[in-house]
Amino acid sequence: PNCAAPLQVSTDRSEAVCPACGTRFFVTDAINHYHITIHCAPPQSDFVIEAGVLKQYKGACVNVTVPDGVTEIGSAFVGMKGIRSVTLPDSVKRIGSSAFRGCEGMTDVNLPGGLVSVGNFAFFGCKSLSGDIVLPSGVNEIGKYAFADCHLITGVKIPSSIKAVTDYAFADCTGMTYVSIPYGVESIGNYAFSGCSSLPAADLPDSVTEIGNFAFLNCVSLVRANIPSAVES
Repeated sequence: PNCAAPLQVSTDRSEAVCPACGTRFFVTDAINHYHITIHCAPPQSDFVIEAGVLKQYKGACVNVTVPDGVTEIGSAFVGMKGIRSVTLPDSVKRIGSSAFRGCEGMTDVNLPGGLVSVGNFAFFGCKSLSGDIVLPSGVNEIGKYAFADCHLITGVKIPSSIKAVTDYAFADCTGMTYVSIPYGVESIGNYAFSGCSSLPAADLPDSVTEIGNFAFLNCVSLVRANIPSAVES
């Protein structure tokens, strides 16, 4: 509809009628293009789950609660620009490659305490994801481009269980104002924090022995960076 009226729909219908102007519209189109409120609890049938892996989300809810028992998020939400928030159960251990890639409207997602890995491009291009990213203490892998191009992330806390910050992991996080890298991290990948134009400081622990090419390229606000004496390249 073109009347700009607020819309409220039920996810058990694929089409609805605007109460203000009488225009018939598709629910999924309304989610992506108009001011709409979704009141729903996604039924189990909205989720395609195989051997604990969430393969696909087929529902219309914009605030999604993933069912308990799911252990891994596959590329279930890739490109779903209308998603606003996702609540993950404590059972989730892995967020796979491109799981939330391109979810440009998603502002919030929790990282369960038992999480162990975040895959390549997992949150790439989540331009509305905001606040601090605190990776749980058991996470031992962050994939390439995992949080790249997330412009509204304000800070990142990396646990000591991480040994390598991979290539482009946090590239172009233009709103990032701090990063906490603890002792135990050994390498910073190529372009890992490149384009983080609001980052004022990079305090690297003595455990770091390798800093990749252009790791802090175009960090135009950077005024302090310490390079540990053990860095060999």
